[in-house]
Amino acid sequence: MVRRRGDGQAVGTEQATVTAELGVLTAEVAWVITVPHQGQGYARETADVMVRWLRRPDERSRGVDVVVAHVHPQHHASMAVAGRSG
Repeated sequence: MVRRRGDGQAVGTEQATVTAELGVLTAEVAWVITVPHQGQGYARETADVMVRWLRRPDERSRGVDVVVAHVHPQHHASMAVAGRSG
């Protein structure tokens, strides 16, 4: 869940599916922000935090090698979010 810091209200969701193939860890990521909360930076922040977390090595994993977001070519805001998040 993506929650607003001030009051904890849910404003969207995020998810990642991680797969391993031939030694390469790939994460397919997605985010959805409710319409009233779009354009306020929630997607940018949640995507940035999620990608940093996925790429961070820990005791169980070296971190993902590839992050993929499937974005509709006419959804310019989500394309910008994905581009900024790497």
